[in-house]
Amino acid sequence: MFHHSHKLSAELSDSDIFHSLNIFSVAFGQRFDRQYFERKYLRNPFGDSIHVFSYDDDRNLVATRVLWKLDSNIYYQCVDTAVHPFYQGRGLFKLSTSYILDTFPGLCFYNKPNSNSMPQYLKYGWKTDKIQNIGVSCRFSKRFLSSIPLFSWTKPQLKWRMSLTNPNKYKHFSRDGLYYVSVKKRGLCDMLLFKTPLNLSIPTTMSLFFFSFDAKTHVQFPYTQTLLSRCSGSYAPPSFYFDMT
Repeated sequence: MFHHSHKLSAELSDSDIFHSLNIFSVAFGQRFDRQYFERKYLRNPFGDSIHVFSYDDDRNLVATRVLWKLDSNIYYQCVDTAVHPFYQGRGLFKLSTSYILDTFPGLCFYNKPNSNSMPQYLKYGWKTDKIQNIGVSCRFSKRFLSSIPLFSWTKPQLKWRMSLTNPNKYKHFSRDGLYYVSVKKRGLCDMLLFKTPLNLSIPTTMSLFFFSFDAKTHVQFPYTQTLLSRCSGSYAPPSFYFDMT
């Protein structure tokens, strides 16, 4: 028998954070940084995320999932799911999913699953909202630039979000009063993520060609990413929401 509960980020105790990080470490075989956890959740300028906890009969924490608040009071990204290895394969994904949907019927949940989690999400009611093709185009293409997502986030919000990856990888170029922000992927590809009217004081890129999942391009490659959601309607956020590498 498993038991579930949840807390907002502002309600987390030191013990909650310690045991959550311990579950991450045991599940994935690597140490997780508390400072990063605090920056991602406790100092989120968009507000509180929802932390879902699963316990065994002895009240030991055995699994955790986070519904990450980003840009909206309705749409939450499912992130940082971890299950203690001893309890894997016992239906915790299904049980915690049922708890989330029963407890928060008015919210919409979305994510970009990996190959392991996608069948589970589809099985429990998530649907494919968008399959995005990756394409490449030139920085001087008006069609390309017009379809890059325009962000209305404040400078502190953008800076916070970029700090969760490697802020040194971000660069920009400007055109017609807008700043186009890109990130270097795997040290090779320049991925154009969004545009903003704000100068973020990041280095200027000299690259001429950029990849994008969100923009319209004439040249596309046989590589896609799938966006899922559990919403009454359709919801496919910009790829920057998922850009955690």
